[in-house]
Amino acid sequence: MRLHWTAILFGNVKSDIAITGGVHTAEDIVKSVMAGATVAMMTSARLEHSIGHARRMIADLEEWLLAPRLSTDRAGARSPQCSACI
Repeated sequence: MRLHWTAILFGNVKSDIAITGGVHTAEDIVKSVMAGATVAMMTSARLEHSIGHARRMIADLEEWLLAPRLSTDRAGARSPQCSACI
């Protein structure tokens, strides 16, 4: 629901948008930003895990950013490679 309303509000309000709950993985961060959020807050994930969790998220985001996004199937159609792209 957070992503849905973020996408609706993005471009229709003159302020930054923050996703403030349910962000625990790098994929959650990617989805938040793709929906239009300026920031994705991970306080509960940080408290639940350790500082190492933040390091893992940075590494996972770097991996996501460097990974190829689209492939061509036999018919020549392009399809997303990752679940966050769908």
